[in-house]
Amino acid sequence: IVQTSVDLYPIPASSDLVQIDFDALVSGEMLLSIYDVSGRMVQQEARSIQAGANNLPLRVAGLTAGIYQVQLQMEHETVAKKLVIE
Repeated sequence: IVQTSVDLYPIPASSDLVQIDFDALVSGEMLLSIYDVSGRMVQQEARSIQAGANNLPLRVAGLTAGIYQVQLQMEHETVAKKLVIE
């Protein structure tokens, strides 16, 4: 479903928002989840994406400093990226 690599920036995050960039092969719904280092889900939301280039802002204002994993799931594909909050 994701045509190219997923970019998550800025890393480390020092503001309330990070950006997620990727190209999708098809339009649809994506489930975006954030997990802390213990594997506990701390945030989850559904997003609509379009075929082609996507740039999704992700609010991280409520997260404490640390290391997280961001998972993007659409149909049968899951992509995980590391997120560092300062």
